Amino acid sequence: MITIPGELGKDLCDPHLKVTRRDLLRIGGSSMLGLGLANMFKLQARAAQTGHVGGPGWGKAKHVILCYLQGGPSHLD
Repeated sequence: MITIPGELGKDLCDPHLKVTRRDLLRIGGSSMLGLGLANMFKLQARAAQTGHVGGPGWGKAKHVILCYLQGGPSHLD
């Protein structure tokens, strides 16, 4: 739950309110999440209306090639 410490009607820049950077990041991050959710729900509704599961030519994979790279891929390429 998001709580903004302090008194109502006061400026958040007052030092006695003890607003930390962590509090500001938490509030700012949740607002960005809210902005992104609206667009995501709109895209999900549009996808549900079309009813397409996949594009033409997208079949089921029957085999998988797994490449295990010891230590990770090279950064020289």
